[in-house]
Amino acid sequence: MTIQRTEDDIVTQAPVIVVLGGESYEIKPLVIKLSREWRREFVKLVQDIPALANGDIENTEQFGDIMTKLMVELPDRTAKLVAQYCQIEFTKFEEMATDAEIEVAFQEVVKLAFPLVTSLTGAVQMARMM
Repeated sequence: MTIQRTEDDIVTQAPVIVVLGGESYEIKPLVIKLSREWRREFVKLVQDIPALANGDIENTEQFGDIMTKLMVELPDRTAKLVAQYCQIEFTKFEEMATDAEIEVAFQEVVKLAFPLVTSLTGAVQMARMM
């Protein structure tokens, strides 16, 4: 489910409403300093993914390690990032939210944390057309 935010919502820093633990929860945009710190943690998470994709899947032990990282550790690290952005203690967060709820919340958090990406991507595309 994609949540549509109006320009007014974005400019006024209106929170995004997501469902966590079956209940509506507001995710408020972080101020620049906190958002910057969160984005750095996000990059640490994402930078590990290509190395996992290049593992030797013929090696049973290495394949098991890759699968554990992709299917257990990566989702846990992602959930911790969502909890951090939502400013919810992780132990409480993991007891209240489902994986599906975290997935939707993660999509919304990424939109909140990277509002300039759309503008920057558009600027790069315009530059290529010139």
